[in-house]
Amino acid sequence: MNETVKAAPKESVILWPWEIKSPIKGPAVMFDVLAASHNIIHLAQIAKRLFTVTKDSVLEALDRYPDAVLIGETDNPQLHAQLKEKFISSNQPSSVLRADVANKDVVLITNNGTHTLSELIEHQANPVIVGHWINIDAVVAYLRNQKGDRIHLVPSGGREKIFENVGGKLMEDWYCAQAMKDLIIGTSRDYKNDFRASREFIHTIAPQDEDELLLILRVNTTNVVPLCYPISSGIIEVKA
Repeated sequence: MNETVKAAPKESVILWPWEIKSPIKGPAVMFDVLAASHNIIHLAQIAKRLFTVTKDSVLEALDRYPDAVLIGETDNPQLHAQLKEKFISSNQPSSVLRADVANKDVVLITNNGTHTLSELIEHQANPVIVGHWINIDAVVAYLRNQKGDRIHLVPSGGREKIFENVGGKLMEDWYCAQAMKDLIIGTSRDYKNDFRASREFIHTIAPQDEDELLLILRVNTTNVVPLCYPISSGIIEVKA
Protein backbone atom coordinates (compact mmCIF):
# COMPACT_ATOMS: atom_id res chain seq x y z
CA MET A 1 0.00 0.00 0.00
CA ASN A 2 2.88 2.37 0.78
CA GLU A 3 4.33 2.68 -2.69
CA THR A 4 6.33 5.45 -4.30
CA VAL A 5 4.27 7.20 -6.96
CA LYS A 6 6.01 8.28 -10.14
CA ALA A 7 7.09 11.92 -9.98
CA ALA A 8 5.14 14.57 -11.83
CA PRO A 9 6.96 17.65 -13.18
CA LYS A 10 4.79 20.03 -11.23
CA GLU A 11 5.16 22.36 -8.27
CA SER A 12 2.69 21.98 -5.43
CA VAL A 13 1.95 24.39 -2.62
CA ILE A 14 0.00 23.78 0.60
CA LEU A 15 -2.18 26.65 1.77
CA TRP A 16 -4.99 26.92 4.30
CA PRO A 17 -8.14 28.41 2.72
CA TRP A 18 -7.67 31.76 4.45
CA GLU A 19 -4.12 32.04 3.06
CA ILE A 20 -5.28 32.10 -0.58
CA LYS A 21 -5.27 35.73 -1.67
CA SER A 22 -5.23 35.59 -5.46
CA PRO A 23 -6.81 33.59 -8.29
CA ILE A 24 -5.51 30.03 -8.55
CA LYS A 25 -6.24 29.31 -12.22
CA GLY A 26 -5.04 25.73 -11.99
CA PRO A 27 -5.77 22.50 -10.14
CA ALA A 28 -6.69 22.58 -6.46
CA VAL A 29 -7.30 19.68 -4.09
CA MET A 30 -9.41 20.05 -0.95
CA PHE A 31 -8.73 17.86 2.10
CA ASP A 32 -11.25 17.41 4.91
CA VAL A 33 -10.06 14.11 6.32
CA LEU A 34 -12.33 13.66 9.32
CA ALA A 35 -15.56 13.78 7.37
CA ALA A 36 -16.35 15.83 4.28
CA SER A 37 -13.77 14.43 1.84
CA HIS A 38 -14.51 10.84 2.85
CA ASN A 39 -18.25 11.41 2.59
CA ILE A 40 -18.06 13.17 -0.77
CA ILE A 41 -16.00 10.35 -2.26
CA HIS A 42 -18.58 7.82 -1.04
CA LEU A 43 -21.67 9.80 -2.02
CA ALA A 44 -20.35 10.69 -5.47
CA GLN A 45 -20.28 6.99 -6.29
CA ILE A 46 -23.79 6.03 -5.23
CA ALA A 47 -26.02 9.12 -5.34
CA LYS A 48 -27.94 10.01 -8.47
CA ARG A 49 -26.50 13.51 -8.18
CA LEU A 50 -24.45 15.08 -5.39
CA PHE A 51 -24.55 18.79 -4.60
CA THR A 52 -22.35 20.45 -2.00
CA VAL A 53 -23.56 23.68 -0.45
CA THR A 54 -22.70 26.37 2.08
CA LYS A 55 -24.71 28.00 4.83
CA ASP A 56 -25.68 30.72 2.36
CA SER A 57 -26.77 28.38 -0.43
CA VAL A 58 -28.36 25.36 1.27
CA LEU A 59 -31.91 26.72 1.21
CA GLU A 60 -31.60 27.68 -2.44
CA ALA A 61 -30.35 24.18 -3.24
CA LEU A 62 -33.24 22.52 -1.43
CA ASP A 63 -35.68 24.71 -3.36
CA ARG A 64 -33.91 23.96 -6.63
CA TYR A 65 -33.83 20.21 -5.96
CA PRO A 66 -37.00 19.50 -3.95
CA ASP A 67 -36.62 15.72 -4.16
CA ALA A 68 -33.08 15.76 -2.79
CA VAL A 69 -32.21 14.36 0.63
CA LEU A 70 -30.10 16.44 3.01
CA ILE A 71 -26.94 15.18 4.72
CA GLY A 72 -24.43 16.92 6.95
CA GLU A 73 -24.30 19.56 9.65
CA THR A 74 -24.26 23.26 10.37
CA ASP A 75 -23.03 25.10 13.43
CA ASN A 76 -25.43 27.98 12.74
CA PRO A 77 -28.16 27.57 15.42
CA GLN A 78 -30.91 29.27 13.42
CA LEU A 79 -30.13 27.33 10.28
CA HIS A 80 -29.86 24.08 12.21
CA ALA A 81 -33.30 24.65 13.71
CA GLN A 82 -34.67 25.28 10.24
CA LEU A 83 -33.07 22.19 8.72
CA LYS A 84 -33.02 19.61 11.51
CA GLU A 85 -36.16 17.81 10.33
CA LYS A 86 -34.72 17.52 6.81
CA PHE A 87 -31.43 15.83 7.69
CA ILE A 88 -31.39 12.09 7.02
CA SER A 89 -27.80 11.70 8.24
CA SER A 90 -25.19 13.57 10.21
CA ASN A 91 -21.74 14.31 8.81
CA GLN A 92 -20.17 11.31 10.58
CA PRO A 93 -18.73 8.89 8.01
CA SER A 94 -20.35 5.87 9.67
CA SER A 95 -23.75 7.58 9.51
CA VAL A 96 -23.28 8.57 5.87
CA LEU A 97 -22.31 5.01 4.93
CA ARG A 98 -25.60 3.78 6.43
CA ALA A 99 -27.76 6.42 4.73
CA ASP A 100 -30.16 5.27 2.03
CA VAL A 101 -29.10 7.52 -0.83
CA ALA A 102 -28.67 5.14 -3.77
CA ASN A 103 -30.01 6.76 -6.95
CA LYS A 104 -31.19 9.82 -5.03
CA ASP A 105 -30.20 13.46 -5.34
CA VAL A 106 -28.16 14.45 -2.28
CA VAL A 107 -27.43 17.88 -0.85
CA LEU A 108 -24.42 17.89 1.47
CA ILE A 109 -23.63 20.74 3.85
CA THR A 110 -20.68 20.77 6.26
CA ASN A 111 -19.04 23.37 8.43
CA ASN A 112 -15.73 23.25 6.60
CA GLY A 113 -15.17 21.06 3.55
CA THR A 114 -18.11 22.17 1.43
CA HIS A 115 -17.33 25.81 2.21
CA THR A 116 -13.71 25.32 1.15
CA LEU A 117 -14.86 23.84 -2.16
CA SER A 118 -16.97 26.93 -2.77
CA GLU A 119 -14.03 29.18 -1.94
CA LEU A 120 -11.78 27.33 -4.37
CA ILE A 121 -14.36 27.79 -7.12
CA GLU A 122 -14.46 31.50 -6.27
CA HIS A 123 -10.66 31.62 -6.55
CA GLN A 124 -11.00 30.25 -10.10
CA ALA A 125 -9.32 26.92 -9.38
CA ASN A 126 -9.89 24.41 -12.19
CA PRO A 127 -10.29 21.56 -11.71
CA VAL A 128 -11.35 21.44 -8.06
CA ILE A 129 -10.73 17.95 -6.70
CA VAL A 130 -11.69 16.21 -3.45
CA GLY A 131 -8.73 14.45 -1.85
CA HIS A 132 -8.32 12.03 1.03
CA TRP A 133 -6.13 9.16 2.16
CA ILE A 134 -8.54 6.71 0.57
CA ASN A 135 -7.98 8.08 -2.97
CA ILE A 136 -4.54 9.66 -2.64
CA ASP A 137 -2.76 7.70 -5.38
CA ALA A 138 -5.69 8.10 -7.78
CA VAL A 139 -5.65 11.89 -7.31
CA VAL A 140 -1.88 12.04 -7.83
CA ALA A 141 -2.24 10.07 -11.06
CA TYR A 142 -5.01 12.42 -12.20
CA LEU A 143 -2.95 15.51 -11.41
CA ARG A 144 -0.07 14.20 -13.48
CA ASN A 145 -2.19 14.72 -16.61
CA GLN A 146 -3.41 18.21 -15.75
CA LYS A 147 -2.22 21.39 -17.42
CA GLY A 148 -0.37 24.02 -15.44
CA ASP A 149 2.77 23.88 -13.35
CA ARG A 150 1.37 24.64 -9.88
CA ILE A 151 -1.05 22.53 -7.87
CA HIS A 152 -2.75 23.99 -4.81
CA LEU A 153 -3.23 21.53 -1.96
CA VAL A 154 -5.74 22.99 0.48
CA PRO A 155 -6.34 21.46 3.92
CA SER A 156 -9.81 22.66 4.84
CA GLY A 157 -9.17 23.29 8.53
CA GLY A 158 -11.84 24.10 11.11
CA ARG A 159 -14.03 27.18 11.19
CA GLU A 160 -15.88 26.32 14.43
CA LYS A 161 -15.13 28.03 17.74
CA ILE A 162 -13.85 24.77 19.21
CA PHE A 163 -10.84 25.05 16.89
CA GLU A 164 -9.96 28.67 17.63
CA ASN A 165 -7.16 27.64 20.01
CA VAL A 166 -5.29 26.05 17.07
CA GLY A 167 -6.11 28.85 14.67
CA GLY A 168 -8.38 26.57 12.68
CA LYS A 169 -5.40 24.49 11.57
CA LEU A 170 -6.61 20.90 11.69
CA MET A 171 -3.45 18.90 11.28
CA GLU A 172 -5.12 15.70 10.07
CA ASP A 173 -5.97 17.68 6.92
CA TRP A 174 -2.44 19.07 6.69
CA TYR A 175 -0.79 15.65 7.00
CA CYS A 176 -2.82 14.31 4.07
CA ALA A 177 -1.96 17.36 1.95
CA GLN A 178 1.72 16.97 2.83
CA ALA A 179 1.61 13.30 1.89
CA MET A 180 0.18 14.17 -1.51
CA LYS A 181 2.80 16.87 -1.99
CA ASP A 182 5.52 14.29 -1.38
CA LEU A 183 3.92 11.73 -3.69
CA ILE A 184 3.71 14.31 -6.48
CA ILE A 185 7.49 14.67 -6.44
CA GLY A 186 8.01 10.93 -6.13
CA THR A 187 8.76 10.62 -2.42
CA SER A 188 7.17 7.72 -0.54
CA ARG A 189 5.31 8.20 2.75
CA ASP A 190 5.21 6.33 6.02
CA TYR A 191 1.45 6.21 6.38
CA LYS A 192 1.68 4.64 9.82
CA ASN A 193 3.42 7.74 11.13
CA ASP A 194 0.91 9.99 9.37
CA PHE A 195 -1.99 8.10 10.91
CA ARG A 196 -0.37 8.08 14.35
CA ALA A 197 0.13 11.84 14.25
CA SER A 198 -3.43 12.34 12.99
CA ARG A 199 -4.86 10.24 15.82
CA GLU A 200 -2.87 12.16 18.42
CA PHE A 201 -4.04 15.50 17.09
CA ILE A 202 -7.68 14.46 16.74
CA HIS A 203 -7.78 13.00 20.25
CA THR A 204 -6.31 16.24 21.60
CA ILE A 205 -8.64 18.67 19.86
CA ALA A 206 -11.89 16.77 19.17
CA PRO A 207 -11.89 13.10 20.27
CA GLN A 208 -13.63 10.64 17.94
CA ASP A 209 -14.84 7.08 18.33
CA GLU A 210 -12.31 4.49 17.22
CA ASP A 211 -14.74 3.14 14.62
CA GLU A 212 -14.82 6.56 12.93
CA LEU A 213 -11.02 6.77 12.89
CA LEU A 214 -10.75 3.31 11.36
CA LEU A 215 -12.96 4.49 8.49
CA ILE A 216 -10.96 7.60 7.67
CA LEU A 217 -7.41 6.45 8.37
CA ARG A 218 -7.10 4.03 5.47
CA VAL A 219 -5.12 4.46 2.29
CA ASN A 220 -5.97 3.81 -1.37
CA THR A 221 -9.26 2.00 -0.95
CA THR A 222 -10.77 3.62 -4.07
CA ASN A 223 -9.73 5.06 -7.43
CA VAL A 224 -12.52 7.65 -7.43
CA VAL A 225 -11.44 11.23 -8.14
CA PRO A 226 -14.40 13.56 -7.40
CA LEU A 227 -14.48 16.70 -9.55
CA CYS A 228 -16.48 19.84 -8.74
CA TYR A 229 -18.66 21.76 -11.18
CA PRO A 230 -20.28 25.07 -10.10
CA ILE A 231 -24.04 25.31 -10.55
CA SER A 232 -24.53 28.72 -8.96
CA SER A 233 -22.94 30.70 -6.15
CA GLY A 234 -22.31 28.22 -3.34
CA ILE A 235 -23.91 25.23 -5.10
CA ILE A 236 -21.55 22.69 -6.64
CA GLU A 237 -22.28 19.41 -8.37
CA VAL A 238 -19.66 16.77 -7.61
CA LYS A 239 -19.12 13.98 -10.11
CA ALA A 240 -17.03 10.84 -9.70
